[in-house]
Amino acid sequence: MQPLLENRIMRANYFIAGAAALFVLSGCGGGGGTSPVISDNYTVTEYATLSGLTPSKVVISPAGYVAGTEVDAKPATVSRGFAYLTASRVDFTTVGTFATVTGMSNDAIVGYTGSADPYQPFMYQNGVFTSTKLPATATNGLYNGVIRNSSGIFIVGTALVGSDIRGFYVKPDLSVVTLNPPTGVTANTYGYGLSSNGIYCGSMIDTNEQAILWSSGTTTGKALGTLGGVDSRALAVNTSGTVVGTSLVSSGDTHAFIYKSNTMTDLGTFGGTDAAAYAINSSGVVVGYAKNASGNDRAFIYKDGVMTDLNTKLPAGSGWVLTSATGITDSGKISGVGTHGGVTAAFVLTPQ
Repeated sequence: MQPLLENRIMRANYFIAGAAALFVLSGCGGGGGTSPVISDNYTVTEYATLSGLTPSKVVISPAGYVAGTEVDAKPATVSRGFAYLTASRVDFTTVGTFATVTGMSNDAIVGYTGSADPYQPFMYQNGVFTSTKLPATATNGLYNGVIRNSSGIFIVGTALVGSDIRGFYVKPDLSVVTLNPPTGVTANTYGYGLSSNGIYCGSMIDTNEQAILWSSGTTTGKALGTLGGVDSRALAVNTSGTVVGTSLVSSGDTHAFIYKSNTMTDLGTFGGTDAAAYAINSSGVVVGYAKNASGNDRAFIYKDGVMTDLNTKLPAGSGWVLTSATGITDSGKISGVGTHGGVTAAFVLTPQ
């Protein structure tokens, strides 16, 4: 029998470093619109956190609304979801001590509750927690991302179905579609990212983990390979089917990747050992984190083959150190986590 969902999630996360929490940012990749060139400078907006908690991830909607998760420690004994849908903050205190936000659209926020099995998904919409759906016979599961298109709201997630783990997505009519491994492969699947035109990404695990893509209209996955190591994971996909994520390289370090035209490309690091790409917008601009030669995490933006440290785009004397970028909109706004005056904080960058 396969281990329970918690144990398999722990196995799936062992090689992913950085500031992000479990099931880090679900797939971005909106509809239309074009992205500006990488800005020469940004303004920084700080989002307040609760006393005793620090943000571990921040997501951003296409319109620039912000949500995220705060924790008390690593590993966490308290995990609290929050959102800024207006100037006021909303705290997800009614769904338990452990509430992890994983994704948001302009009018819905998704995540999961629980620190161990059984996990349960949630969706927050119009000021209330609404009904959730899992695959038939699933005993528990998580929502990992949400997007709205002209047909309605779509959600991607992962659930324990009998003794197997399956990625899935929920359609606007609340019907659930299971995401399967490639033909002839026996493996658990995990759904992490989605685009507004029905492309999904995630991973599959048998002995090792490998990034996987489900093209629009298909439920049979395509394995994407690795950067030379034994594991990889796809975290986000845009409407062009370009995928980003993280992979082990032959040395055992983790590097960020971009996958397009049937090729997985290593984005490199800032001279350190590890990196991960967390989000991509419709123009193919990627954000994430990478370690520098001193071993410090730094938020990056990647476009047209160039990875740039976002800290080099801040005004002098800002007091910020941006450690991880976890979301990007089609207009170029970027969400993430850093330190301001030495205190960990959530941020949104607005290009100028």
